[in-house]
Amino acid sequence: MIENPIQTTRALLTWQRPLEAGEPRDRHIVGELRESKNGMQFQYLSDEALAEAFDLGFEGYPGLPIATYQSEPRSDNVEAIFMRRLPPIGRADFQRFKETFGLASNAELTSLSLLAYTGARMTSDSFGVAETFDGFDGPFDYIFDIAGYRRYTKNSAGMAVGDAVQLVQETDNPRDQNAVKVLNGNGDCLGYINRAQSEAIAHRLLSCSVNAQIFRFNGRQDYPKLFIYSRIQPSGRRIAA
Repeated sequence: MIENPIQTTRALLTWQRPLEAGEPRDRHIVGELRESKNGMQFQYLSDEALAEAFDLGFEGYPGLPIATYQSEPRSDNVEAIFMRRLPPIGRADFQRFKETFGLASNAELTSLSLLAYTGARMTSDSFGVAETFDGFDGPFDYIFDIAGYRRYTKNSAGMAVGDAVQLVQETDNPRDQNAVKVLNGNGDCLGYINRAQSEAIAHRLLSCSVNAQIFRFNGRQDYPKLFIYSRIQPSGRRIAA
């Protein structure tokens, strides 16, 4: 379990077309969440950066109009709106919810860290929150929700929780020059690190040791999910087992 999580300073709001809308279902970065002295702040990306998402039907996050939250970072209503994506912290099963994402029950997290570590995904929409690892260069553990796994489920046949996997940069990927794929023990692809996080992880593959293993399988029958537990250790440093 993760007892000392990263305290998130910046995270990304992502969006993809609803499953029922069909392909393409690439995940698009549509905004930024930041920790500030005024509380959690949010800002949409520019119209130019949002152009592809707009073409696919993106209309903004409910309760946060693009016209209001695009010109500058704003904190009004932001934390309350995004924390609705998680179970209430005071609920009896909240500790169990944290453990689902590898977080020890005694782990201290800010609201933004909770959103980033859990991904803040809901079955009712296609938004999510992605950790950026900004400003953090020490060792850390993190659980990744593997993108594209549903296309590679056959490659996980016979695999179980705890089985080792490998993270490898795929430099010739035509859609993402920083693509990081997840491989089973035979070198078969299981999916990819979220594109919102691939650059940060590709960079760390060059300077850190990365050990990863299957954390859990879940999801719907028509949309299976794979999560991997990764321990990322800068060269020359050791992490206690």
